[in-house]
Amino acid sequence: MAKGIVFNIQHFSVHDGPGIRTTVFFKGCGLRCFWCHNPESFSPSAEIRFEAGRCIGCGECRKVCPVGDPSEIRFTDKCRVCGSCAEVCFADAIKLEGKRMSAEEVSAEVLRDKDVYLSSCGGVTLSGGEPLLQDGFAAEILKLCRNAGVHTAIETACFVPRTALEAVLPHTDLFMCDIKAVDPALHKKGTGQDNGRIFANIEFLSQNSKELILRTPVIPSFNDGEKEISDIARFVSKLPKPHPLELLPFHGLSEGKYTSLGKIYDAKELKSPSAERMEELAEIVRTFGVECRINTF
Repeated sequence: MAKGIVFNIQHFSVHDGPGIRTTVFFKGCGLRCFWCHNPESFSPSAEIRFEAGRCIGCGECRKVCPVGDPSEIRFTDKCRVCGSCAEVCFADAIKLEGKRMSAEEVSAEVLRDKDVYLSSCGGVTLSGGEPLLQDGFAAEILKLCRNAGVHTAIETACFVPRTALEAVLPHTDLFMCDIKAVDPALHKKGTGQDNGRIFANIEFLSQNSKELILRTPVIPSFNDGEKEISDIARFVSKLPKPHPLELLPFHGLSEGKYTSLGKIYDAKELKSPSAERMEELAEIVRTFGVECRINTF
């Protein structure tokens, strides 16, 4: 049985595909989008997360840490990320982000709500991070859920080898893929990587997947201009098959996550685009003959 590492299994999700779903969040991502809402997904390994506002100073973590005072070694190489401090923190100030699970364990958790999926036309969605960096693990989860009659979906940035897509393709009803920028230099500036592999994979999915939805996070000062959105719409319009494009407005609600993980949030000064601006951008997309909708989380 394949095993992998996840950092959350969220029941009753309504933004990660059709109907009511359970979203399984995988650790690890090959991109470093400066606005990312899930910084706990960057590393493929478990991490300690500390929310200072919850800490009551009880000192229980110091009693169990095998290295020293957690307040001094947290976010350093000295921390073994053993999770002992998280286990004794009854104030829930310390959390271990990342748990190793088998595909069978994950699917059993997902299938608890099978009746909800069937009544709402929902299902399971694998997200992250990048779930296709653990393609064998992902494929087995999807297969188990699909065999149980549950709709399956994947949210992916497509910055993965083609073999990863091929591994999950037979077990996936819906792919939701990001397009962040068309210009390779702009894409690399915002994500740390160029987009050649991503676009090739999207074209492959356009030809071979059962259903494909494309998504663009609208990030002020990065890709919220007429040219950038037009370039994306033009690319979508030329794919082998027609696919809808969803625009996702940026929100800055994740700064606390970065702080609790000892990371810097480079998007802290950005403001969410207005509803009027989002509709203007959607109209630009529609002029290219692409179905466009705004997905507000």
